[in-house]
Amino acid sequence: MKLFVALLLCISLCLSGCDGIDAPASASQSSQVSKAEDRKGIEYEIETLPKEHWQALTQDGFVWDDRGSSEQKIEWIDTDTLLFYMYRVAPELGGGGDCRIFSYKISSGKMELITEYSTSEPTIGIKSFQRDSTPYVLFTAFHAKLYELDLSDHSASVSDADAISELSNDGFVLYEEWGQPDTYIYDFLKRDEFWEQREHIRKFQRDPLERFVSWSPDGQHILFQRYNNLNEAYTNSRSYAIYNSLGEKVTDITAAPSIQWCQEPGFLTYTKLEDGTGSRVLLDLISGEECILPVGRISIADILIQEPNFSIFQSWQAGSLSEIYLLDHQTGNISSLGIEDDNNLSGVCVEYNRNSSTILLECWLANDDYSKHWINCYLVKIK
Repeated sequence: MKLFVALLLCISLCLSGCDGIDAPASASQSSQVSKAEDRKGIEYEIETLPKEHWQALTQDGFVWDDRGSSEQKIEWIDTDTLLFYMYRVAPELGGGGDCRIFSYKISSGKMELITEYSTSEPTIGIKSFQRDSTPYVLFTAFHAKLYELDLSDHSASVSDADAISELSNDGFVLYEEWGQPDTYIYDFLKRDEFWEQREHIRKFQRDPLERFVSWSPDGQHILFQRYNNLNEAYTNSRSYAIYNSLGEKVTDITAAPSIQWCQEPGFLTYTKLEDGTGSRVLLDLISGEECILPVGRISIADILIQEPNFSIFQSWQAGSLSEIYLLDHQTGNISSLGIEDDNNLSGVCVEYNRNSSTILLECWLANDDYSKHWINCYLVKIK
């Protein structure tokens, strides 16, 4: 039924003309597709989380100041639990810094410090995954450390690890050698077995000129970029290949460098360049169907979230973050989320939990002297 509905939607879009207003509903919906004129727009409500909940994050002056790593600021653990990553550059450590990880319960509003990581190394990368409801965090500095978080007693156990980047959200690693076709997938928690018994590890063949880009959020698909030769320079339009986690080729696409995975399994969006113009396309990796998404009327904007039935954008005016919008893919309607003090926004981080259809917006606001930042957090609940 899911594939049948998605196919009907894409056919309907193609027949509707070139205006690009109508787009498919989420593949998770099982109801019959209504006519365009009968479709209801997305409804949502915004809840402002109490500011006093965030005092534990910065009460001793520990703040992120727009410097250093900010790869991962928020992570959903379940529909009621979030992890917050706070990073601070520490010049006295010779360019290194500190990272604190807090857990937050939405229902109780309780914030707890789980662990802290410090290093004098110049850069800190943060990768994370979950296994059997247990969060793991990999700090990929030169001497990488793996933290296994225990949310019940607010602690973490630490072990040495490999500094890797090709880590999926469920804890599997893709290993490749540039210019070689052999591609391995192994369990990061059993990484010693990979080096000791590589012949027994899952393996598939890819084009030797394809290089890993990213896993899909559900760990079921892998994106590779294809090069013309080993020394190819970057271009505005690139060739990509998508495989499933079994190593089977799913499709090839040519896209501008703006591919974005959806949290909805089996979907991604990308910019297709044709005749010098770009269209934002939703690709269903299961059926292979593509649908053009409405682009809206926001001239300067960054995509924060893009799902089959909606997008979240942030717009810019005169180099400053001005407003955050929701774009309804069914109707093409754009609505401002009405974030408080949006004229003072200095940054925003967004995470979507599709199981609860809830978006968390973490907004960084500048003080009058721009010396520090504090946080406002909002829950946007899609109905």
